[in-house]
Amino acid sequence: MGDTVRFGVAGMGQRGRLGWLRTLALHPDVRVVAVCDEKAPLARLGAAEAGLTERAAHTHLDDLLGREDVDAVVIAVEPRHNASAVVRALGAGKHVLCEVPLALSLEDAWRVVLAAEQSGCTFAMAEQTCHAPFAAAWRELVGGGRLGKVTYGEAQYINGKGLDRYWRDARTGARLTWEEARGNPHAEKTHFWDLYHVILYSTHSLAPLLHVLDDRVVRVTCMGTRRPSYYLEEEVGAEVPLPDIQVALMHTAKDTILRMAVGFVSPMPGPEPHHYYHLLGTRGEVETGRRRGTGPAGPAQAYGGTSSLMWFAEQYSNGRVETEWDYSRHDPRPGRAALVGNTSGHAGLDYYPLHDFVACLKRGGRPAVDVYRAADLAGAAVLAAQSDDAGAAPMTVPDFRPTPARPAGQPLPPGA
Repeated sequence: MGDTVRFGVAGMGQRGRLGWLRTLALHPDVRVVAVCDEKAPLARLGAAEAGLTERAAHTHLDDLLGREDVDAVVIAVEPRHNASAVVRALGAGKHVLCEVPLALSLEDAWRVVLAAEQSGCTFAMAEQTCHAPFAAAWRELVGGGRLGKVTYGEAQYINGKGLDRYWRDARTGARLTWEEARGNPHAEKTHFWDLYHVILYSTHSLAPLLHVLDDRVVRVTCMGTRRPSYYLEEEVGAEVPLPDIQVALMHTAKDTILRMAVGFVSPMPGPEPHHYYHLLGTRGEVETGRRRGTGPAGPAQAYGGTSSLMWFAEQYSNGRVETEWDYSRHDPRPGRAALVGNTSGHAGLDYYPLHDFVACLKRGGRPAVDVYRAADLAGAAVLAAQSDDAGAAPMTVPDFRPTPARPAGQPLPPGA
């Protein structure tokens, strides 16, 4: 691989076209050479926005993967297709940077793990919240023992997605409102209908906490409100098979209890992203602010919230102290994402998974969210969904890492 990493981008929906093409353009060692989308108008539009000719616009993933001038691929397709696209890309000898979630089933998570092990290519998940300033600060605090033994953590992602997220035009991929979709022969359902368990999209909540704790989930149980959604039944008079909220309790290998709450249906006040994080230890406590806003630290402050709090027993105080988790104090890297603002998406944080991935390709090392961590996140979410279906029954989450019983590149032995 030369000094420049040549990328193909699979998926020219809003996330791939408006998010990833802009993010990739920010990196000095990256060049986009091809795009792909099954909808030809979107493929051509993406190529034009990337400054490419129509010859670089593909409607079949295998055509993009067959190009010798593609070193790495961003997978930004619909979540239900992530695993199969990743497996095909790794099989074609391409390095892969994949959107979340990795997979919607344990079988698909295992397929990706085996494909990564067998290919020898680098896989990374583009989970940006692990690169948020609060995550860097908390990882340092936990590693230094400032919180003592962390016994409890929680995170939630409550974010009503709007009534234009359930339908799209099958020809162009453009979003349609419910009114525009009714009686429209070109209306098709979006991937939000597939997330009949919203807990499957808990990656943004769980990933930074596991990153901070250097831990993995071993057991999970989950409850959710009924399907169909109460809110959508009230608003549009339709039965949509989504719960308004799901809440999972997760037990980690290091004996920490985590609570994850996810809801994408009912609206919440204030600007996005509606994230909240909290850790409680025997010697201290930290949390992100409940109040939302960009704050003085720039757009990324939205992921830490304003009026974040911390408390340490060693300070002999009974009160929590307000603080800010920002780049200048807690992130030693150049604040590239902060400088470009929200250009790269997710309050500027999308740049950091790309930066991490390219650095691993050029200098070696393991991405912050490698294939095993990505499978950890998918496995916990998938089994949380199964737990809800089984009346909150406890479920055991597998460890996807190689063991003497499962060498790298080999499937689990029967009965394991």
